Amino acid sequence: SELEGDYRMAHQRLITNSEEIAFYDGSDREKTIINRLFDAIFSHCSYVYYLRALVGVFDEFLVKYGASITGYAILSLPVLEGTAINKDAADLTRDFVRNRQLLINLAKGIGQLIVLSNKVTSLAGSTARVAELLEMVNTLQESGTKPFVIKEDDTKKKLVVPSDHYTNAEDQKRWLSTWRIRGEEIRKNRLPRFESGQTKASDDGGIFEEGEIIKFVDVSIVNPDGRLLVKDLNFEVLPKYNVMVSGPNGSGKSSLFRILGELWPLHCGKVVKPRKEDVLFVPQKPYLVLGTLRDQIIYPHTRGQMLQNSVTDDDLEALLSLVDPNRTILEQWRWDDVKDWFNAFSGGQKQRIAMARVFYHRPLYAVLDECTSAVSSEVEGFIYETCKELGITLFTVSHRKYLKKFHDFELFFDGYGNWTFKKIDHSGEEHHV
Repeated sequence: SELEGDYRMAHQRLITNSEEIAFYDGSDREKTIINRLFDAIFSHCSYVYYLRALVGVFDEFLVKYGASITGYAILSLPVLEGTAINKDAADLTRDFVRNRQLLINLAKGIGQLIVLSNKVTSLAGSTARVAELLEMVNTLQESGTKPFVIKEDDTKKKLVVPSDHYTNAEDQKRWLSTWRIRGEEIRKNRLPRFESGQTKASDDGGIFEEGEIIKFVDVSIVNPDGRLLVKDLNFEVLPKYNVMVSGPNGSGKSSLFRILGELWPLHCGKVVKPRKEDVLFVPQKPYLVLGTLRDQIIYPHTRGQMLQNSVTDDDLEALLSLVDPNRTILEQWRWDDVKDWFNAFSGGQKQRIAMARVFYHRPLYAVLDECTSAVSSEVEGFIYETCKELGITLFTVSHRKYLKKFHDFELFFDGYGNWTFKKIDHSGEEHHV
């Protein structure tokens, strides 16, 4: 039942977080996880049914024939050994019939005991679960209202930062520069999805074209209900120029990125965008995969892909230290720990993990959908500076004006289909483009 529960939970997580998984392009990873859980159930059930078949054959043989064979063997001993010479045929026949009836009744009794033992075994599993539930209820009743006792955590040990990691701002910039160069080399060796400049038509008539920038030409955003959210959208985002997307709820901010991620068909116009691997989407609700702490940062990569890219756990530790300078995450867990990370992490830790994932993948463009609201302003500012150091151009969905200082342009939707694209003047003025 535990394996079946894990399998059902994996499907439920897939349904609940389908959009986040699609944004991360994690379908292959999720398929691997679900197949692994299914294989575990299949292997377990195959083994159980095999044992049941053996036990069933033995039980049927024992119930139907075991007692009779044993009895007949015992009844034949006087004849074979010659100890029944003083009895005639009638006496022997009478004794044989009487003893045979007794053996048949014995066989039925043994069969009923075996069937009863199987029922008791099945009942034992259910009673064990009920007993665990009752014990937990009693524990809550006894200690549920008592104040928590402060205990020293002897298992929590400070991790020593490896000597090759940065120890000051200059070392940090040097390490980030090296990390950026390594990412560019991996990007060059990656096979393109299709040739630069090649177009791909959407089902509704729009065109996607691969390029080095993000550009929308005469694009209208239409939701699945047929509502026109934004009409005739025209703007472009060059590398190293961050854009802040703002507007009221339901105005089309997230819908813009659903089109950019090709989750929604393009109604009309043309969208120029880098290949899918070079655009990373970080949703407002960070997705945490079933797996280890390491898997949370490298998702949707596997550990094999991580090692293939010459990335080590020390590199991951350095990346996580960028967003978690107090090292609270690494003090509590190790890389191979497997937890229910949705409940283990706090809101701020989830967002820190999501940003460490951005630094790991080093995309050309990253879409941040209110994904730093739970971290402190100091760490938030450092995150934006780190993205700049790594050459990551940001699309940020946010209502906080504080973040404007980290962006060069603002794309505003008014909720009535209109839009403006402004250059942010950090001296306090805005110029329409």
